[in-house]
Amino acid sequence: MLDDARKSVNEPREAFRQRYLEAERKRQEELAAAEAKATETVEAKSPKGKKGSAKGKKSPSAKKKK
Repeated sequence: MLDDARKSVNEPREAFRQRYLEAERKRQEELAAAEAKATETVEAKSPKGKKGSAKGKKSPSAKKKK
């Protein structure tokens, strides 16, 4: 009798839990996909190898001193 009562409570609870976990997993996958797409978009927009370095460059004020 007590086992039947526990079963009648636990089965719907476990079913709800499984639906929630599945929905959460899908949400996480969608979030990861959106983040990957955003990262891909940013990488596509930024020019690779175009970043200049300050090393070896003369400052504009150095030209004025002469």
